[in-house]
Amino acid sequence: MTGPALVAVDEDPDALRDVERELLDRYARHYRVISMRSSEEALACLEELAAAGDEVALVLAGHGLSGMTGAELLDEVRHLHPHAKRGLLIAWGAWGDRAVGEAIFDSIAHGRIDHYLLRPSASPNELFHQAISSLLLEWAEAQRTSPHTIHL
Repeated sequence: MTGPALVAVDEDPDALRDVERELLDRYARHYRVISMRSSEEALACLEELAAAGDEVALVLAGHGLSGMTGAELLDEVRHLHPHAKRGLLIAWGAWGDRAVGEAIFDSIAHGRIDHYLLRPSASPNELFHQAISSLLLEWAEAQRTSPHTIHL
C-alpha cells in the first residue's frame, strides 16, 4: 500500500504487537502501518520518509523509550513531518504516576504531542480507535483530503 503512513514505536514487544494489530485491523486498507521497537530505528525511518516526500498521518510513541523519550521523539516528528498527528502511548493507569502526568502535561503545553492514548489491550479496543479516528480526521481535514465536518 502506498497511502499515508501510520507509525508506531514502542520498546515493549507486547504493547507494540497490540498497537500494530489494532492499526492493521482497522486502517491497513488506506494507510501503511509501520511498527518499530526503538526510537533510533523510528527516527531513521521518519527521516527516510521525509526525504522521500512520503506523507505521515500519525506517529504513536511509547512513553518509556530508551535513548530518547516518546515525547522527545514526537518533538522530532514535529520538525520532520509538521502535519503528522502525534500521540504518546501510555499504559492503563500510568497517568496516575506523577512523572508520567507531568510529562503528558509538559508535552501538550509545549506542542510536542497532540494527544496521549492508552495502549490497546483486548481487541477490538474502541476507546483506542476513537482516539485514532479523531486524530486521523483532524489530519485529513488539515490536509483537505476530506470534507470539513460541521456539527449542529
